[in-house]
Amino acid sequence: MLGDQLMEGWEEVAKIKLPDNYKTFNKIVVSGMGGSTLGARMVKSFTFNKLKDPFEIVNGYKLPEYVDKDTLVIASSYSGNTEETVSALHDAVNRKAKVVVIATGGKIAEVTKKDRLPSYIFKPTFNPSGQPRMAIGYSISSILGILAKLGAISLTTEDFSKAVSSSKSFIK
Repeated sequence: MLGDQLMEGWEEVAKIKLPDNYKTFNKIVVSGMGGSTLGARMVKSFTFNKLKDPFEIVNGYKLPEYVDKDTLVIASSYSGNTEETVSALHDAVNRKAKVVVIATGGKIAEVTKKDRLPSYIFKPTFNPSGQPRMAIGYSISSILGILAKLGAISLTTEDFSKAVSSSKSFIK
């Protein structure tokens, strides 16, 4: 299931259109709670020496004061209804940050439509439990995919696919 989540997330994020001005940022903030930020913690761990920009994970209603138009904010809420993440999303929009949303629907999906924000609203096909912590593959691959699309990290589909294949072999 993990390998399937990883590949599905990567492939679906590749289809998302991100505005050209999103490629110019100097800070990365992932907003979310609990299982919705597990993937961000893993991405931060294995990209810390590859990113030129600071990467912070925020669990709460407000974003740090430094978040501005030069900040990439990834709002991650599995349900799309986590009140802290919804609040932080509004905060990011008000500050004109470069926002991308990851969710399965909910209030956050409504905000993306209203404010025309780029988003990965996914159907968790490979997460039969419905638990955010069990959707870690979607979280990892979507964040990596966003960072790769924006040029923050160098990661090709071929390299990503090889890593997923290796992980599937290891799990077997």
